[in-house]
Amino acid sequence: MYKVYSDGSPIEECSSKVIGGSTIVVETPSEIDPLRALCAECENLASFHNWLSNYARWLEWFDAYRDEYQHRLRGSYDNQPTVHPGNLSDIERLRGALRIAQEIWASAPETDVDNLRLSASVISGETDLEYKADWPALLLYQGSLFAEFTPFVAHVGFALRVGKFVISLALKTGAAAPVKAEQMVEELRARVKITSKNYPELARLDKLVPGDLANKKGIIILLHGLASTDVCTFDGFLDAWTQPQRVSRGAFDDAFRWTVRDFLYVGWPHDTLTSIATNAGTLFELIHAKIGEDGPPIVFVCHSRGGLLARKVAVIMQKQGGKWLDKVKLCVTFGTPHLGADLATNPYRFMGAYASVISSDKKLLSIYRLLSYYAQEKKFEGIDDLRPAEAQGSEFIRKLREEEREAGKPAPRKLQILPVGGVYRGPHRHLMGLVTGMLGTTDHDLVVRKKSTVPELFPGGESVTCSHFEYFTEQQTKAEHFPRVIEAIKKALEFDKVQEQWLDVATNKPPTADKPVSILKTFSIPPKDAPGHSGEE
Repeated sequence: MYKVYSDGSPIEECSSKVIGGSTIVVETPSEIDPLRALCAECENLASFHNWLSNYARWLEWFDAYRDEYQHRLRGSYDNQPTVHPGNLSDIERLRGALRIAQEIWASAPETDVDNLRLSASVISGETDLEYKADWPALLLYQGSLFAEFTPFVAHVGFALRVGKFVISLALKTGAAAPVKAEQMVEELRARVKITSKNYPELARLDKLVPGDLANKKGIIILLHGLASTDVCTFDGFLDAWTQPQRVSRGAFDDAFRWTVRDFLYVGWPHDTLTSIATNAGTLFELIHAKIGEDGPPIVFVCHSRGGLLARKVAVIMQKQGGKWLDKVKLCVTFGTPHLGADLATNPYRFMGAYASVISSDKKLLSIYRLLSYYAQEKKFEGIDDLRPAEAQGSEFIRKLREEEREAGKPAPRKLQILPVGGVYRGPHRHLMGLVTGMLGTTDHDLVVRKKSTVPELFPGGESVTCSHFEYFTEQQTKAEHFPRVIEAIKKALEFDKVQEQWLDVATNKPPTADKPVSILKTFSIPPKDAPGHSGEE
């Protein structure tokens, strides 16, 4: 069902009002199709506005030719080149905004879809529209087509001046849920476990017991990014890590698999909407308690914000001194904004763009959860930390770089970083256009500019072509750069040295001077019926 509201009327479905234009509200994602089709038939916003007063008639026409219109909607963007939103008309921007909002809404978990409502407002006069609400919303509005969470203004509520049109994806009146960050983290992890094919029971750093580290030669800690979790995110990496780089059988195959078992990989699901410094303090305490100063060496494999978290933890370790100085052997980052994310200079705009881009990824928090959190907290503390060092109000990245310089004295930087970053060149042209318009460049992965993900600060990085959430897809793990990443991790953890010792065991070679009996006795050969064992001698 739909409902049309006149200028300034209270919109009961989402406790809001739009001053300066007319608004139509719909209750389901499928009801956006007629609005997108109407955009294709209208020459300008004035024509679209006029049809809102006679929307029932338009629906009759759309229903009569529904199949034809939906066929046109499916192909409307797929065969077009990426167009900068600044070169589009307002009605074309409105059409693109409707598509993005529809994808976000439709991709929400089934239990969340009914807690959202969409409104589309267009100008009726000469002044800009003003959006006001009691609850936050994701807004896609005019300009060069911006995506933004409505900023919270004390004594006013959630409000923003938005230009000639605005699409609002908002909480349904009365649907805002009380949110605990820890509960969101656990619920998301439990939900995505269902979609993980190979690693649904990924071990957790915070759940390790002393026996888990017995005879381990190294630990890979997986640090996820914003509004995400550890399960599923790194499946592609783990596939590559646990598979030999060359096809073989017999002794070498056994030696490889025994070696892999000697290296533990664990995730750490955590609240990414709080500050990175808070996360880092907690993570160091966990590493101290679960692994210890005398425990195995560590490699961090990080996605997005997780790379900044790893850098901060490394600084804490360096300040501790002693064996902590050399505890982290390598930090591999995928899509990490090492120099900051330009969009984060406006945290609400950053979250708007982020929510738009993550719409198709089930491994991330839904728009409903993000809006509920924001309604409760009135801020996104963790986003402020992503601001570039030179941006006004930036503290975290500037301070982090100062701490790294101080911790590295008098020797060079202690932490070795291998950055991987990309430029998106995929089929989602409407999202490419949105982020390009907001960043003013095509040199990004739909979230972060390449100059930040693969900065000159860390030489030897890997440049790839993918979106921010495709770094661990099968296509990427089969690309040229991924074996180099795996080899860098193996080198840092001395994987080959351990494998050579196992190969001697598998081929029954006698111990040598550099592999005495005392060392070989520390190995425990898995039984032939153990998972993954070939049974060959």
